[in-house]
Amino acid sequence: MTTVDAMLAGAILAWVPSFVVFLYIVRDLRNMPREDLD
Repeated sequence: MTTVDAMLAGAILAWVPSFVVFLYIVRDLRNMPREDLD
């Protein structure tokens, strides 16, 4: 594994959890208006 590979692997491991949380929040915000309309 080269230094660049290690950097990319570290960046992916660092960002994936944040990205998952971001997607969860966005999905939550999209669902809120629908719940209010009901």
